Amino acid sequence: MPTVPHRRRNGTWYIYSSYDGRKVEKEFPDCGSKSEFYTALAVELKLPSAARPKVVAEALLNTTWTGTEWLDDPPPRPTLARQIRTAREAAGLTKSEAASVAGLEWKRWHEYETGEVEPTANKLATIARSLRVSADQLLGLV
Repeated sequence: MPTVPHRRRNGTWYIYSSYDGRKVEKEFPDCGSKSEFYTALAVELKLPSAARPKVVAEALLNTTWTGTEWLDDPPPRPTLARQIRTAREAAGLTKSEAASVAGLEWKRWHEYETGEVEPTANKLATIARSLRVSADQLLGLV
């Protein structure tokens, strides 16, 4: 889970995260201002102390505080829609060509590729065959 910076009503800055099914927090009681808080976070995350708050916030989105240490979160698995698009592009097909090979309407293919609609298991198998990849590849499992 991403780590979230926050400020208590008493003014104390802290971060919280979820790790192993429990909420964990870390307070930064010596930080009197938001600027000091983000500087302290930058140092904690091994970023340059002059890192902008936006850079620190982006790092927190990919980091979890376990209660004792910082862990990098695993990269998100590509979405099915993204995998379909990537496989189509690798096959050198346009959306229209891919839809035709799969026996689908262009609009439906577009909906699968943009994530507006998720294909059924049967349609996923059809898409995979038409792109000459496995369904596991499209699902990001291999």
